[in-house]
Amino acid sequence: MKRRKKRSRETADAATPASAGPSCALIPAQAAWAAFGLWFLLVAFTYAKRGIRLGLSDWIAFLGLLSFLPRVLADGLFFDLAHAAGFWFLFYTAGDALLRAAPGAEATSGERRALSCALGAGAASLLMLALGALSLWRPLVLNALYYGSVAACGALWFYRRRRGDSPFCEKTPPRDARGPYEWAALALIAGAVGMGVMATTAPEIFYDSLVYHLALPKLYLLRGGISPTPENAFSGSPLGIQMIYGLCLSLSGENLAALMHASFGAATAAAMGAWMRRWASDSTGILAALLFLLTPIALYASWHAGVDLGACFFMTTAFIALSRAILDPTDAQRTERFPAWAVVSGLLVGFAVGTKYNVGPLGAGFVLTHALLARRAGRPLRETAWMAAAAAAVFAPWLVKNAVFYGNPVYPFLHERLGWTHPALWKPFLEAAGSRDLSALAAAAGLKAFLLTPWTMSTGSWPLGDWPGPAYITLTPWIFFVGWGLRREREDVPRPWTALFWVAAAGYASWTLSSRLVRFLLPALPLLAAATALAVDRGGFSRGLRRFGWVLALFSVMFGFQAAFRQGWGIGQWDVLRGKMTRFDYLTHQRVTYGLPYYSATRWMDRHLPPEAKVVFLGESRGFYSERDFIAATVYDHHPFWVAVGEARSAADLRRRLKERGVTHIFQSARQMHFRYDSPVILPREVVVSEVFMEFWATYTDLLWEEREDGGENPRWLGVYALLNEPKTDPKMFSRNPARFVLEVLKKQGK
Repeated sequence: MKRRKKRSRETADAATPASAGPSCALIPAQAAWAAFGLWFLLVAFTYAKRGIRLGLSDWIAFLGLLSFLPRVLADGLFFDLAHAAGFWFLFYTAGDALLRAAPGAEATSGERRALSCALGAGAASLLMLALGALSLWRPLVLNALYYGSVAACGALWFYRRRRGDSPFCEKTPPRDARGPYEWAALALIAGAVGMGVMATTAPEIFYDSLVYHLALPKLYLLRGGISPTPENAFSGSPLGIQMIYGLCLSLSGENLAALMHASFGAATAAAMGAWMRRWASDSTGILAALLFLLTPIALYASWHAGVDLGACFFMTTAFIALSRAILDPTDAQRTERFPAWAVVSGLLVGFAVGTKYNVGPLGAGFVLTHALLARRAGRPLRETAWMAAAAAAVFAPWLVKNAVFYGNPVYPFLHERLGWTHPALWKPFLEAAGSRDLSALAAAAGLKAFLLTPWTMSTGSWPLGDWPGPAYITLTPWIFFVGWGLRREREDVPRPWTALFWVAAAGYASWTLSSRLVRFLLPALPLLAAATALAVDRGGFSRGLRRFGWVLALFSVMFGFQAAFRQGWGIGQWDVLRGKMTRFDYLTHQRVTYGLPYYSATRWMDRHLPPEAKVVFLGESRGFYSERDFIAATVYDHHPFWVAVGEARSAADLRRRLKERGVTHIFQSARQMHFRYDSPVILPREVVVSEVFMEFWATYTDLLWEEREDGGENPRWLGVYALLNEPKTDPKMFSRNPARFVLEVLKKQGK
């Protein structure tokens, strides 16, 4: 008996069957029923007061959309799905080779597949960065590389299969018997994935994608390689997922990029399910996937070519590796100098931070969690150093790129001290990211608002794509009445559970201290979903309380699904799917997330301007959909055109400066100038009224195409101009100046 009690913690963790349930609830059953029931009534009353109900008609309408799948499959979705499958096959094969090279990195088959795919995706991203630096971003090169790699990986897979060369995997715990709750959850998960796939068939209108997620890789493709774009501050962010989008655009288009983003979300759910099956149960994994995938911010993110779901996938797989890295070392591991799992976790953390700077604090939370819990396991601190070094190594290429392009490794941050360029409007740049003013916490009102953030963001008003839904706030009590083994280890709490709480808490804390935008919480969302699922399904509560939690989860996510589906009607996603709206109609009409459309101008330019044309965008920051090289400044950056106007001594000097940059045409959106009338970078009034600009516009531009509509629901004034080599001399031929006209209108309006 004494031998069994002295068994090492690592052996105990490894032997914990998936069906075992720790008794770590911190509250008696009767008190739990009272507390959880009262909390549910409070949340339900709050939502009921707002008149929120589940509507059967929405679910019937969603099922009706499925009948249009054959049409969209024939229109290109089938080939995009095939390309996406090819991507994941490449990721898995490349990552499997990396994992085989790590001695002692053994996991269950599900965990290994997830880890391999994540390592391969990160490696592919860095490969695309290297190809861009070598000016090899050319469709012929990239497409040949993709198809050749798929063929080579297929041959390798068949070769290994014939030889029986498969990596050793730990035995996967058996699945639990699935009941009605689990099957209902799986049906909802399938619906969420299906809705995301269908939504990706609509043209991209997400503002961030049109400005940089897709616009930058598109620009790099047009230029044949990665180049500095100081007029776009977002180009200084790590572009890990955007590198993959570059290959998507080369192979197909923006729909494939959006589909890949959606697939990262599905892969995240599968990875967390694999971890749960190892450390908890199959049903807990289903609940975690349900809570993650059916959160409105995750649902909406899966419709567009963003980057957050990629960060989710890397962070989830990094946690799988972290869970192994904090166990008590075996005798063999005690003598092994290379901490395989710490390094694998570090690599994946580095890939996650390589998707956007915002993930950095969560990555630091991973390293600190390893330092804390690895010490409990008796592992040396050097393993944490290995983890941090691995993360830094794969993140470093982005710092090098920025140092070369802008003289500042962390551009646009620290631009006051480093580099030779900087954004024009730094404070608005931070405010647009929902940057939180921490000084407000010194006041009682500010501190109160901060502490009430989980409640207000869940039950208050929710803007499109920035709402977490009711599930997490409803299930909050379960999390806080579970013993997580935080201060000291508990025999009934596996150490990876403790790690999950710490990294989930780090994710929430790093978000709430830095931003007010809920969608920036996405990289930590799978960890929060997993912690919530563990608390509900494995927290040691009575069977009745567990089922009560399941019912609340199912009901809550159904409402979140319904809310997201309704948003799809509002932005026209489902009209495109049903064939009620053409691509041109969709992209030339205003909608909630797509104001003052510019597509008709880019389509005209794509059809009529020569391939070697280079276009300056004035007023408009969204460069995607242009098939010609372009210069489009964000609303936070100095526009090279207006800078040149301010520096030019004459109209002829301005024309010379533009010619040196290869500019041949100008696209102007006067409506955007009017809309952003208070922006000194979109409408620099003192420059617009300068003699140099007025003379230049009148004599050196020639109107090629114009579209104007002043009234109605779709106002616009778009114009495409050619730049002349010699000035006009006949006043009758002078071009009218839309920017000057905008100033006259603003003067009449008192703006």
